[in-house]
Amino acid sequence: MEWTKVEHVPKSRIVAVFDGSWRQRIRWRRIAPQSSSAASSKSDLTLTPGDYTTLLDLSMMKVIPKMVRPLDKQLPRESRRLWDNVTTRLLRKEFGDATKEKVAIEQRQRDEAAERKRQGIG
Repeated sequence: MEWTKVEHVPKSRIVAVFDGSWRQRIRWRRIAPQSSSAASSKSDLTLTPGDYTTLLDLSMMKVIPKMVRPLDKQLPRESRRLWDNVTTRLLRKEFGDATKEKVAIEQRQRDEAAERKRQGIG
């Protein structure tokens, strides 16, 4: 009973639907129980009468600024430091050089993964 995608979940197991934007308001509504014959069909879900209920109103929340260590204090594999050359070149509109940096990072990661596999390291 392991589902990896929403569409894999049998209709008979769905008890609610959610709606909204992660920048504004998230709403939900319970699903009406279905008969076993209706549950096996591919038809739309049967919604219970009534309006959605607000689960979370993000527009009412205060944005908390990110707190990130300066680049010189980050470890070599931390994302901002690792991708700094790519970001810098993108901001300068040096797209060819940014692509070369990106390809180099990705190739180094593939090479390191292959070496770990060769050594039998997780």
